[in-house]
Amino acid sequence: MRIVHAVSTFPPYRGGMGNVAQELALRAIAQGHEVEVVTPGRANGSHAVLPLSPAIPWLWYGNAAWCPGMGRTITRRAPDVVHFHWPFIGGAASVLAWRRRAQGRLIVQFHMDLVAQGMRKWLFGGYQWWSLRRLLSAADRVVVSSWDYACSGALAAHLPKLGSRCVAIPLGVDGHRFAPDPTQSRPRVCTMLFVGGLDRAHAFKGVPVLLDACAMVPDVQLRIVGDGDLRAALQEHARMRGIADRVEFLGAVTADQLPMVYRSVDAVVLPSTARSEAFGLVLLEGMASGVPAIASDLPGVRTVIEEGVTGFLVPPGDVRALAERIRACVIHRSRLREMGARARERVMVSYTWAALAQQWTTLYDDVCHTRG
Repeated sequence: MRIVHAVSTFPPYRGGMGNVAQELALRAIAQGHEVEVVTPGRANGSHAVLPLSPAIPWLWYGNAAWCPGMGRTITRRAPDVVHFHWPFIGGAASVLAWRRRAQGRLIVQFHMDLVAQGMRKWLFGGYQWWSLRRLLSAADRVVVSSWDYACSGALAAHLPKLGSRCVAIPLGVDGHRFAPDPTQSRPRVCTMLFVGGLDRAHAFKGVPVLLDACAMVPDVQLRIVGDGDLRAALQEHARMRGIADRVEFLGAVTADQLPMVYRSVDAVVLPSTARSEAFGLVLLEGMASGVPAIASDLPGVRTVIEEGVTGFLVPPGDVRALAERIRACVIHRSRLREMGARARERVMVSYTWAALAQQWTTLYDDVCHTRG
């Protein structure tokens, strides 16, 4: 089977959507499929296994890229299935053009709503209103990571019409790469970990909220993995809150280093403040590593955590509530290892890429051999 992934960002750019596309593409190749990734030229980098085709953008704006020639690029590949990752501002029209003139099948993976503030809120909203309904109408299948998220946002109004064409397949984690190591020691002081982009596109990650919460808990350290154009401002924020000596900015650590970083802390924190956070891959990575999680009580994100068993949920943007949970981790630090073990069990039962990749293969086969 020939599969084309169309995605707005892709490694080496650090972002969840591109990482998911890469993981699914590699898993499909391992199962014997022919796979290619079509992504805006700026997102391309060398890859040992995956063929990458640049979709030349005529216009850039953040992670949005208007690529009017992308449909022709896909057509030349003659795929059996195009796996389109939403949102891709500037890419939907090209995929729809391909769909009108080609015989291949279209799967839309709905990662998240388009959410923004100020003028961008209206621009993104208009684009989503115009593009999404056309894209969903053309799709053979629409895949969501959780019904919780799908039923609470932009997709909700379309679900009755989609009917059985909409299915839920969660995101996953490599449970062999991210795994506990009993020999690795943890620091003397209770340590929290944040992993995520520190650029404007990921401002919804809520790092200032986390810094403010840590400032209210004297006996806690914080490690931050990630980089971007907001890093300097966040470092200054930590300094102004008087916790610069308790916050370690590790930068963009390598893929080989990341599992060791997870294993070296007491809990992973995802303090996101908006619906742009729809699942939280970092939660799975931390939990698979035997580390409990603290996360914002957002649709989709909250489905990953079992409250009080594998982690804790806090209201989005609530500094005081987040501080109280962090303080509880400091006080009851001995409980965290037990919670981490339960977190690992939960991930291995429900969220391994090995099992989820098979669900995707079944879905590809289904759309290629059935109509509607």
